[in-house]
Amino acid sequence: MPAATPEEKRARLARFGFGEDKVFVAARDLSGGEKARLTFALMTVDAPALLIFDEPTNHLDLEAREALIAALNDFAGAVVLISHDWHLLSLAADRLWLVAQGTVRAFDGDLDDYRRMILAPAAAPPRAAREPAAGSRRAARRSAAQERRELEPLRRRLAAAESELGALNARKTAVDRRLADPATYAAESGEVTVLLREQAALAAALGAAEQRWLEAAQAIETARNGGG
Repeated sequence: MPAATPEEKRARLARFGFGEDKVFVAARDLSGGEKARLTFALMTVDAPALLIFDEPTNHLDLEAREALIAALNDFAGAVVLISHDWHLLSLAADRLWLVAQGTVRAFDGDLDDYRRMILAPAAAPPRAAREPAAGSRRAARRSAAQERRELEPLRRRLAAAESELGALNARKTAVDRRLADPATYAAESGEVTVLLREQAALAAALGAAEQRWLEAAQAIETARNGGG
């Protein structure tokens, strides 16, 4: 970036997790994760028209993951992203493709819609359909009420995890915006270091919250399938 100001260069490096203590470190002295971050910075600096990533967060540290997300969101070209990283997809993807039953088709919805689709009762035969007939509508209603009572604690766990994810994502967005603002780097106040540390902590908290969400969702699915 020969035409960029020092502030612009530092702002770009900070997006990839390079704080004030790393700006002048030689590339050969960087760690493996830092070298991966530097590679992503180099790949995107000339704004290519298309980037293709296959599981790009594999073997990346937390700062590198967040730097990649910020870079993808800033990228003006097209990105094809193949990943199992739910956090990455939720923050970077604006169009989803569903690979299922030997086909690939555009998915008309977001990740929350996909979650609801795979957890919907229609995805698996309801428990009552697999069990012996109850003998009467009244017995069937009692069975359904019992199932709702059994699922209620799991639904509360799921709702709590969703609420936590929402709060963490909101704070993460605020921190990302602050780090993307060149004015943040104009003063030597140490704010950048604080923000980068908070960004890394939020990424770790989001990963843990996502795991709790997935565990609660899986528990609901298992319960609906009769524990099988």
